[in-house]
Amino acid sequence: RYTLQTLTRAVARDRASRLDPEVVRTAFDDDELWTSNADGPSPPHALLYTGGIQSRLYAGDPQGAWDYAQRHKTLERRLRFRDRLSRALYFSTRAQAAIARGDSLGLKEAKRAIKKLAPLDVPPAKGLTLLAQAGIAGVRGQADEMSVLLRRALETLQAGEMDMHAAVAQLRLGQATPETQSGQELIGSATAFMRRNGVVDEHRLANAYAPGCASRGDLN
Repeated sequence: RYTLQTLTRAVARDRASRLDPEVVRTAFDDDELWTSNADGPSPPHALLYTGGIQSRLYAGDPQGAWDYAQRHKTLERRLRFRDRLSRALYFSTRAQAAIARGDSLGLKEAKRAIKKLAPLDVPPAKGLTLLAQAGIAGVRGQADEMSVLLRRALETLQAGEMDMHAAVAQLRLGQATPETQSGQELIGSATAFMRRNGVVDEHRLANAYAPGCASRGDLN
């Protein structure tokens, strides 16, 4: 019941965010959701953490995303002996918030989160690790390394049937080579997939799922 309540509210707010990104920024601040069933199953809290961070990144508020990550960082300790999928959600999303900071502290925290994420033996972990590593390379201005990591992330996410994350990796890879025909094709294919699946702002979604992966022109 608790999980269904969380997901229902998240979906309802996500639909509203298509019209007003400010709505999704505050969609996961409900204290009742965080305090209810505090000793129960961990997935609802991992989902809240993920939604709270990604919604702020989607709304263009990286500082708010990091503040949210810090406000709920005790979740890491609570997830220590819980399922690996919940821990993968926690560490990948914390890495996203840290990368979006775009500074040395953010990169340090992102690398720490990735170190915890990479060994987790669950399908999303490898692809999310590569996507986060690409973001770090982007923040450092390492365009070639970022492109290599994005391509590996795309292949891994597609193999793991993480279709929306794969589409974001594809979009970012195309943005890394926007002047080429292949780059434009990647952007077009990713955008078309997102639109078919209800995404109305692919750039906001890319900022939420793959922060740090700027276009090659911006890096240079």
